[in-house]
Parts: sequence; C-alpha cells; structure tokens
Amino acid sequence: MRGALLLVGAIMFAVAVHPSCGRAEPPEENGNDYRQLRPSPGDAVENTSPGTQGSVPPTLGPTIAKGTISGLHGTGDPEMELRLRPQSNGFLHGELVIHKPGFGMTPIEGFMRGNHLQFQVPYGGETYYFEGARRSDQISGTFESSQSGQRGTWTAQIN
Repeated sequence: MRGALLLVGAIMFAVAVHPSCGRAEPPEENGNDYRQLRPSPGDAVENTSPGTQGSVPPTLGPTIAKGTISGLHGTGDPEMELRLRPQSNGFLHGELVIHKPGFGMTPIEGFMRGNHLQFQVPYGGETYYFEGARRSDQISGTFESSQSGQRGTWTAQIN
C-alpha cells in the first residue's frame, strides 16, 4: 500500500512540475486562433482547424456584395447585402442586411480562409450559419438556422 502511495505521489509531482501541464497555452503568434463554426450538414468542408494549415491571408479587402437569399420562410427571394471586413488573421467581421420583414441588419462574426468563408448571424432567437466561397466577383453558398432548421442558398455580386 505504501509503495502505491509513493508511486501516485511521484506521478502527481511529475505532472505538477512539467512545463506543459496545468496551464493554458497562449494563442499562436501567427494569428491562427480560429473559432470553428458549425458547417451545414452534408456539405464538404475543407479542414480549417488551427494547426493543420498555415495562415492564408484573405483574398478580399473590405467588400460590399449585393444579391438574393432563398429558403427563408415565406415567398420570394429577398434582396440581401453583405458588408464584409476580413481581418489579416482570418477573422471576418461585418454586417448582413436581409430586406425582409423580421430581418434587417445584423452583425457578422466568422472567418475566411482563401476564398472560403463561414460566418454566423443572430436574428431574433435564431442563429443562422452561412458558408460560401468566392468565385471571381461573386460570393455564394448555403445557410441553415439553428432553431427552425430553415435551409437555403444565397448569392451576391461584389460591387
């Protein structure tokens, strides 16, 4: 019994004094401190977790893109506007405006890797998760809401 206690004590001591145990590691200096956003089910998504790839600078500067969104409850495809401000560390900020009653302007929080972007926006009690890609002067993709399960597509032309 005494030998077992000594062994447990030695292990606890080793863990306590090891430099990487018991403390949080600081964020990487190169800015790869990404938050993973929930991808749309069934969509193929490139691996964007920290440490798997080098930081890729965004391919967009501050951008305004206008287009339409389909799949929201109701009829028609309301107009939308994206005001994107990619950061050098890959984070994406901005605003989304959906021209439909009950929506309007809301802040964007997400990230960009190359031409791929993911962001989320709050509308009322729901969170909408968007995923998309830039192709030439167009950005398009899919979205899904957290509560109602609404799904759809969106497309916007960069001005």
